[in-house]
Amino acid sequence: MKKILLLMLIAISAICVNAQTKKKTTKTSVTATSGKPKPVPHPVIVAPKTDEYSVMDKNFLDPGVGLGTYYKGLPFGVSFEHGFTDDISAGAFVNYSSYNDNGLYNYSLHLVYVGVRGSYHFAKLLNVSNPKFDPYAGVSLGYYSASYNYAGNPLPGAYGSTVFLGVHAGARYMFSNSVGGFAEVGYGVSALQVGLSFKF
Repeated sequence: MKKILLLMLIAISAICVNAQTKKKTTKTSVTATSGKPKPVPHPVIVAPKTDEYSVMDKNFLDPGVGLGTYYKGLPFGVSFEHGFTDDISAGAFVNYSSYNDNGLYNYSLHLVYVGVRGSYHFAKLLNVSNPKFDPYAGVSLGYYSASYNYAGNPLPGAYGSTVFLGVHAGARYMFSNSVGGFAEVGYGVSALQVGLSFKF
């Protein structure tokens, strides 16, 4: 009986020692292989590129005055264009100039230019780095009317009226998202026009 108990104690001791040895080996293996956790790279989120140079669906209203006029007086006018593509806009314009001389000759001259126009915007083509700067050029088709009065009597044959085809080139600079200024040269009531530009 004593021999049986002794054998049982030896067997239990051997089992306990073997279990402890396996536990230490597993722990050592896990510790050796774990180390510091590797950093997980964060996904790079690329924001969609917004084309600040596009005139698509944008409207431009440009009232201005004429400098370097072909006639006497201070001409003024306004143009409106809507962006139909990223680079092309089109719309209408009207310019007016009036001059009265009540002196020796006593005459008056009234000029009206009205028509349609289209513009190509060169910002992307020229790789302009400032999105506030908008260079453009285009063509116009319109109707020109001039009335000349001498001593209170109209002289319709003095200037007359006609259809004209014109060109223009200029630039717009936006001081804010909606208000800026422009300068433009071309055929019309004056060689140079300057004024404000409203974008909406």
